[in-house]
Amino acid sequence: MVAEAQGSSSNVRAVDFGPYKIVRRLGIGGMAETFEALRCGPEDFTQRVCLKLVLSEFREDKEFVRLFQREARLAAKLRHGNIVGVLDFGSIDDTPYMALELVDGVDLLTLLVAEGKLPFDYVARLAIDIAKGLDHAHSPPASAGIDDSSTGLQGIVHRDLSPSNIMLSQRGEIMLADFGVAKAMSGASRFEAPPSVILPDGRVRGKVPYMSPEQLRNEPLDGRSDLFALGVVLYEALSGERPFDGGFDPATIMKILQGEHIPLHELAREAPPEFCAIVDNLLATDRDARPSTAGELLEQLDDFAPSPRVQRELGAMVCKLHDCSSRRGDLEDEDALAQLRPRGGDAPASGSRMKSEPPFGAAGQAADATQNHNLQRWALVAVAFVAVVAGIVAFAMQ
Repeated sequence: MVAEAQGSSSNVRAVDFGPYKIVRRLGIGGMAETFEALRCGPEDFTQRVCLKLVLSEFREDKEFVRLFQREARLAAKLRHGNIVGVLDFGSIDDTPYMALELVDGVDLLTLLVAEGKLPFDYVARLAIDIAKGLDHAHSPPASAGIDDSSTGLQGIVHRDLSPSNIMLSQRGEIMLADFGVAKAMSGASRFEAPPSVILPDGRVRGKVPYMSPEQLRNEPLDGRSDLFALGVVLYEALSGERPFDGGFDPATIMKILQGEHIPLHELAREAPPEFCAIVDNLLATDRDARPSTAGELLEQLDDFAPSPRVQRELGAMVCKLHDCSSRRGDLEDEDALAQLRPRGGDAPASGSRMKSEPPFGAAGQAADATQNHNLQRWALVAVAFVAVVAGIVAFAMQ
């Protein structure tokens, strides 16, 4: 049962969820929402965590819950300084959940909304740190325990890498978050077939402007699809523009499939041309033209490693944004928590949708809501369009 409780050090009225005390809401996505919570243990042990709860409309879907728990199990095996770790997962009162490391900071989307674009040294730090995280996820060491002799699992493809899934701490750390739609790679085959880009209710799995051509064509994926998404993120962070802007519509999809974008160096003259060429190469429509692994990408980035001062400066920038976000969020805590508290003696379903905007990445959440509306309108048209394009491409290659 979800019950009202007193529990946080800041005297904020908390809500019980099993061994956790939910303190405030952080954000909401297409399938789950996140909260800051206290994990309570023996002898007054507490740990601040990010609690991710599956939305009520998905809890009755047994296949979704099975995949959610399977992916949580896989993600929990990843241990790397550039990946937000999974601390715990399970189900309480029929609500599937994950407990994640809580990053005291903001997501990259919030930073880009505030700054427009970032200096080259900051983007170089971003490129190296996320590539390190991907390298670990795609090919973790045997000690990580990913390999399973019964399944041959050898790594994980993120499949939804975007600015809202990259966290920056107040110490300037950069961490890849939310493996919620991740897919395990099998040793039996380098590729793993993904589920459909479009969910049964018409929503889109992932964010279209960051999807690789092979993901839009619903082809089997490997780690190079994540490298494409990283290229989009780096292009956006350095230039202030996405290479393929738009929603799930035929025009945007065609741009991605044909690789139509302005060369990065034309928009970011202050950046080394060699670095811009690396980013442009990540956006190649043919995945064989991209680096074969994140490790290979790291080798290409060796010459651009920035000074340690960049991490400190980035942390100071995040501190200012985090303070503003926290103050805005404090005004919304009571409204958010009220919707989890019992009314008339009955506990409402935990994880129900909140009216307030999340304190982290608020601009991005509003943009996502607008985009989701547009995506649903274009979903059926776009599926047919992708099928036609894929057929044309296949015919041309014969």
